[in-house]
Amino acid sequence: GRPMPPAPPAYACLRGDRFGLSGDDARWARLPSMSEGESFVTGAVVCGLAGSELFAERSATGLHIQTSSGGVHEWALLDGDIVCLHSRPSGEATSRSLVHVGGMGYHLPPGATVTLTSTADRFRAHGR
Repeated sequence: GRPMPPAPPAYACLRGDRFGLSGDDARWARLPSMSEGESFVTGAVVCGLAGSELFAERSATGLHIQTSSGGVHEWALLDGDIVCLHSRPSGEATSRSLVHVGGMGYHLPPGATVTLTSTADRFRAHGR
């Protein structure tokens, strides 16, 4: 059959107590000091979110995630560096894409190779 199209870009916060990549896998902590083209292999599941709602107009900056506590849903601003996870098209025998786990959620499995392709002080997501 035909290869599946890659997942859309997904976003995660580099640091943070509850939602930071480096909190789950210390390998992510070296990302800010890496040069473009450098790679590392993940040691834990990476969770990312895709969708224009993450960059809502309620704030000019930052990544927002929806949290739920006691049946109350709120959008929380994650403060810090944002990582954009890009998938590549799959080959015949390999998958190079994030795995959709439902809703806006995507996972990158442990043992995946992550390569820094660019850095930016500011960026536009979903035309915003």
